[in-house]
Amino acid sequence: FFPLPLWARMLLLVAVFFVGAKAAGRTEKILGRKDPGHVVIDELVGQWITLLPFAAPGPFELIAGFFLFRAFDILKPPPVRASEHWLPGGYGVMIADVLAGGYGAKAEHDLAAIDAVVASDPAGMRDGLLRLAAIHPRRAAGKTGTSGSSTSGSSASPSSSTSS
Repeated sequence: FFPLPLWARMLLLVAVFFVGAKAAGRTEKILGRKDPGHVVIDELVGQWITLLPFAAPGPFELIAGFFLFRAFDILKPPPVRASEHWLPGGYGVMIADVLAGGYGAKAEHDLAAIDAVVASDPAGMRDGLLRLAAIHPRRAAGKTGTSGSSTSGSSASPSSSTSS
């Protein structure tokens, strides 16, 4: 899946979606249950969708993607739960995991963007956190004092004492 270019991965996802929907629908009929636990092709598609933004995910992306997809699949935020009833048979089984995978992909993309900002400018991130601490001096006073810097601790003390 991952060595393929994006267009090929998307084509493969569409193919697996339709084949999986047929298989899930047939399994539902045979077992007489809606979304039986034996059907896991929907989980595969959802997991692949979560990892779709990454051409070659590393260990962090794989682990985070797994947990993010599982969280959205279990919690079923709107419209994931409702989507199970949008389409008949196996298509309803598959579409819920497609949407949960979409949520997972968005969350994982956002995590990667945050990581890229932190990695590209750690000093800027530190400065931003210090500015945030200056806005909330009471909260920062306890955290600044633990850093071991006497100048930071002394500058936070007067502002926290005057605001008290």
